[in-house]
Amino acid sequence: MHRSGTSALARTVDLAGWTMARTLMRPSEANPPGHWESTPIVSLNNRVLATLDRTWADPKPLPEDWQKRAEMAAIADRAAELIGDQFGDADRIVVKDPRFSRLLPLWRTVFDKLGYRPHFIIACRNPLEVAASLRKRDAMRRNHAILLWQSYMTEAEYHTRGLPRTLVHYGKFLADWRSVLLGRGMADIVGPDGIADDAATAIDDFLDPRHRHGKIPDRDVFRSKRVWAPVRKLYALFTDTEQGLDAASDEFDELRAVWSKTWLARSPGASASIYRDKIPLSWIQKSREDARGGALADAIAAARKAVEIDPRIARHQYHLGSLLEENAELEEAERAYSRAAALYGEEPRYLRSWAKILRRLGHLEEAANVMTQALAIEPDNADNHLLLGKLLAEDDRPDAAADAFGHAIELAPAKAEYMKAYSETLLRVDRPDAAVEIAERAVESSPDNPELLRQLAKSLAAAQKFDRAEKMFEKAIARGGTGADYLIPYQTLLARRGKYQDAIELTRRCIAAEPTVAKHHCDLADLLLGMGNLHAAAYSQSRAVELSRRAIGLAEGGNDAASIDELEAYLIQGEAVLRNRAQVEELAILLSWNRAQELAGEFSNAGLAGALRLDAGSPAGETIGRPPPIRMPPSHDAWRSKLSGLIGANRRRPLVSVMIPAHNVANPDWLKQSLESLVTQKLDTGEIEIMIVDDASDSDRTKEIAGEFSPQVRFIANRSNLGLVDNHNRCLDLARGEFVHILHQDDFVDEGFYRKLLPPLMVEDRLVAAFCRARSVDAEGRHRGEQPILQQNPGVIDNFTRKLAARQQILFPAIIVRRSAYEKIGGFLPASTFAFDWEMWARLSAFGEIWYDPEILCSHREHASSTTNSLGHLARLIDGVRIAAFNAGHLPPSQRRPTLATSIYRLLLRDWHRILRREFDAGADIEEWVAFLIGRSLGNRSKHLLAGALIG
Repeated sequence: MHRSGTSALARTVDLAGWTMARTLMRPSEANPPGHWESTPIVSLNNRVLATLDRTWADPKPLPEDWQKRAEMAAIADRAAELIGDQFGDADRIVVKDPRFSRLLPLWRTVFDKLGYRPHFIIACRNPLEVAASLRKRDAMRRNHAILLWQSYMTEAEYHTRGLPRTLVHYGKFLADWRSVLLGRGMADIVGPDGIADDAATAIDDFLDPRHRHGKIPDRDVFRSKRVWAPVRKLYALFTDTEQGLDAASDEFDELRAVWSKTWLARSPGASASIYRDKIPLSWIQKSREDARGGALADAIAAARKAVEIDPRIARHQYHLGSLLEENAELEEAERAYSRAAALYGEEPRYLRSWAKILRRLGHLEEAANVMTQALAIEPDNADNHLLLGKLLAEDDRPDAAADAFGHAIELAPAKAEYMKAYSETLLRVDRPDAAVEIAERAVESSPDNPELLRQLAKSLAAAQKFDRAEKMFEKAIARGGTGADYLIPYQTLLARRGKYQDAIELTRRCIAAEPTVAKHHCDLADLLLGMGNLHAAAYSQSRAVELSRRAIGLAEGGNDAASIDELEAYLIQGEAVLRNRAQVEELAILLSWNRAQELAGEFSNAGLAGALRLDAGSPAGETIGRPPPIRMPPSHDAWRSKLSGLIGANRRRPLVSVMIPAHNVANPDWLKQSLESLVTQKLDTGEIEIMIVDDASDSDRTKEIAGEFSPQVRFIANRSNLGLVDNHNRCLDLARGEFVHILHQDDFVDEGFYRKLLPPLMVEDRLVAAFCRARSVDAEGRHRGEQPILQQNPGVIDNFTRKLAARQQILFPAIIVRRSAYEKIGGFLPASTFAFDWEMWARLSAFGEIWYDPEILCSHREHASSTTNSLGHLARLIDGVRIAAFNAGHLPPSQRRPTLATSIYRLLLRDWHRILRREFDAGADIEEWVAFLIGRSLGNRSKHLLAGALIG
């Protein structure tokens, strides 16, 4: 029987040398020393009871011959599997669950099948003590508890007849366990050698008579009028054990007959009794009271108790799901909602909540199917059509989504918020023009609504209608939209258009409205960094760190790096923080700052002239390179000789060499577009040289495409694969022009690109290169964005070397370099795997002045099959950090460390955000990635906890 000492008995037998189950129920407030029950076995027993329309708390007798029902055969097979799973090959096992008292007819067949010879220990406790304990734990009324005690004890005695069994009284056991275990009937358990000394010591340490709360004398049972006569007689038989249980079989049979007859009159039929639902309801009531009082954890615990007692009440499952969702325990909430819907699928509210949680978990197809069920019940519910439309759109089924939104708007044509939601969803599925059309309709219905104006502005920005987007943002703000959710997207648009100063002012307004939000300070730092204001950027970064410390509850420390002990304690004391995205975002800011300071210090202390090591937290770091060359590397001596020969022969060189490094062209149309953009440039014959340098591709596709553009395009094939960086250097070896433009096989230039960038280089010998802004396009050539404007007018950017050291500013298709500059500073750094272009541009800037034109004159294609994207996020990050260190080496000593820390911090925080968005590489080791981001800021346990939370 529950609350009768079964847990203490099971653990004692375990300590005496028997084998306990592998998967044990966790200790709880009701039983801190532990329950010592196998969780899957208990779950199976609950399933059996549910099959019989019972719960553990229903004292009504089980249906006659229930164990012979057809469905019990599969359950018995599963029970046998569980015994194997939980105990392996052990031959002396201890299995504990009070439900066995009632379910032994099934389990006896299982034990027989597996070849076990069970010895049953029947725990007996004063029924009034049991009732008091159940009232405290489960809010169970005394009469209910006594009926439950009567049923469990009656069935336990009956089902164990003729088998090895021992009756153990809870009070006597706690008072003197030795006399019980070494007493009559326990030889099978203790064995001939008795109990070892170390086992006895362990049992003494485990058992504590103080665990017995509310001791009630046995005489109170026999005198109490609240205890029915049959129960008093039953308890008397269990307490009078001089002759053993078998000697009293006749008396037990008489009491069992009375018990059966009484229940037949009290609750006729095979269905459950009234007691089944009484306890869950009391716990649900407590849960609601706790929730109203703000005690969410207590409310969840009470709701869990209710559904544990009877998992078949749909409204209780739904209540539990709503609490779990509020507590951000989304996966458990989804399971609760699904159970509610399975129990009572005619309730649309259950289906709606289930679909919403599935959406949050990313299970869009399943969520849409659930909403289709809800609409079958309520076909005229516009909100349901709206939600279905969102789900279908997000699941990339735009046509079906349009139908659902159409139904919603037909049912409620005046609801502008429906059109707003439709427009939002169209943006998510990358249909900006359609989003603009719907948002305009919404604004027409409510022209002064700031939310609708903001949605139209966001749609216009996505559709590249920037001027109108700015006007709509201004209008939305003028109509009262002054919060960060209005200012931030407007700030993003302004920064995208290069209007950094206006974007900075908007960000400062966000900070004024929400001064304690660290993200606003991070945004401001990024904008200031783009403007080249490194001191102000560093201050904003440090301010963000300070606010993050406060947000996650660490001790005040300004912008100092948090100590390992602080962070370890923060993570280990409460793993729940890792399930809170906002908390993890704050933590990412702090960890990025710590790691940036750590790495900047390491680079500064080691000196850029020495070999540097970066690692992902393991002792064996990886040597990652060397300083940028101060002279041309030996591998380029041949190139220098070749140039001298060309000059000596007085051969005329072209004005510009356009070099296209290629390897296994992913899409022939991209290369064709690139070549077409070159051959149509209005340059005189001989002014431009176009050459494809193929790095030993697996097919002749590149050569065939080059042939289509011959003789304007030359094709050179390397005899063997040189690799990404060395093939770029091979392009420099082969280029003959006064100026060199490296254009990748998937990028292209606008008409007038060379006519715009070459003249400054031809007029000003001091200029080593010239570059412009680039637009980004996707695999299909759709416009995705533009580089920000670094300054409004063409010219040389002030302090550009430091600005470039802080962050990459130049894309490959956008820059033309003077040939003699390459001759002086050397080629691309072979040790780099990803950021070799950034290192080169920084080196060029340190060598001479670079011209900038704010006009967009070329396109950079972003797609998953690019060579650099084939590198994992971690490899790219490590290379970026290393190159940041190289680039800082070009600065005066006083500027190196702060510039480097600022640059690394930005790179690290960017990757934290990738992880939070779950942008994982296929097969990536997330723990290794997180370990590198953290460095020595945390120990291995905390790194593992954090990685596990982010992956999960």
